[in-house]
Amino acid sequence: MNHYDSDLIDGYCFYKDKLITYYQTDSLDRTPIIDTKRLLKFNGQINNYKDFRLVHETSEPKYAVYEIVNKDKLSLITNESKLKFNRHVTGNNVIKNEEINSCLNSFIQYDVNVLYELRFIEKNNKQYFTLRSMLFYDKDKYDGYFYRNGYLVVLYGVEQSDGILDDTWIKKGKFGIPNFRYTTIKDWNYPYPMKFEILPNGAIINLPFGESFFI
Repeated sequence: MNHYDSDLIDGYCFYKDKLITYYQTDSLDRTPIIDTKRLLKFNGQINNYKDFRLVHETSEPKYAVYEIVNKDKLSLITNESKLKFNRHVTGNNVIKNEEINSCLNSFIQYDVNVLYELRFIEKNNKQYFTLRSMLFYDKDKYDGYFYRNGYLVVLYGVEQSDGILDDTWIKKGKFGIPNFRYTTIKDWNYPYPMKFEILPNGAIINLPFGESFFI
């Protein structure tokens, strides 16, 4: 790619004339793997490269996942579905709708990421929710959060949830969510979320891309 994502840069360097950007989602010490002191500091732009946030891009970038075997060896993961994570998500806190609970649990169990975004929407007298995994949250737009079996779920559009949530979730605070990174989310369709319609009887329907893009 000849683009970079300005929301996902802690520093950068060049290797064999290729741009490499670095972003860390937590505060763990990774100095045995990454020498951050040798990274260039990002000051808003990188010469000869474009900020992904300022161009019109219709497709998501290609990516590869590697396991760090030790600090000197990587192993390419060719089939992410075969990764075995020691996590079993079965909680039912905060959400009173059984089908949404089941959907959220399955999503968290098999889509491993830093946090999970749950957003409620009302449009044309219909109720929807979207679900996606993220590296950060929007400190200004989020309404609150809760933990599902220890995994962070950030809530948006709570006023449109229409009684689906109980009152045990943690309300938005002055200092945000401890130990998680935030930025301004301008595009709710990138990365593209799973989108569902919530029927009057509480059942949910997974909406296809063509039908759900403008929700």
